[in-house]
Amino acid sequence: MITKKELMTRLVPSGECLLWPGAKTDNGYGRLRLDGKFQRAHRVAYELHNGPIPPGLILLHSCDNKMCCNPAHLRPGTHADNMADMTGRGRAAQGTRNGNAKLTPEQAIAVRREYRPRSREQGGAALARKYGVCPATISYVVHGRHWGHLGQ
Repeated sequence: MITKKELMTRLVPSGECLLWPGAKTDNGYGRLRLDGKFQRAHRVAYELHNGPIPPGLILLHSCDNKMCCNPAHLRPGTHADNMADMTGRGRAAQGTRNGNAKLTPEQAIAVRREYRPRSREQGGAALARKYGVCPATISYVVHGRHWGHLGQ
């Protein structure tokens, strides 16, 4: 097993971050081999400094740097916490940054402006035909599930 001191001497300072200089996982996290198994470097750093990660939790990086192993930048949380953090920091693929977007921001605003519940001409089905999307997409736009960052 690696010691806290051994790990800390391997890390490379970069601003307030301590970066893992070695191998990476396929999704960009530092990786090292311990006891014949590959481990994520930030998890090893956290556990050496703070003890085991609570069951069912993951580690969140306050610095948004996957290669950072600074224990002060790591905190346990749920997947939902991580997703909320990602959205709050503007890293979520919203609007046209989402490759699956079917509408432009202007169209989404127009849908909200034009929508009239239970209207034959301006209801969900009519707007879906007009914009070439399914009625569920219109519902998601109207209720803020899609394009919610644009406001109402």
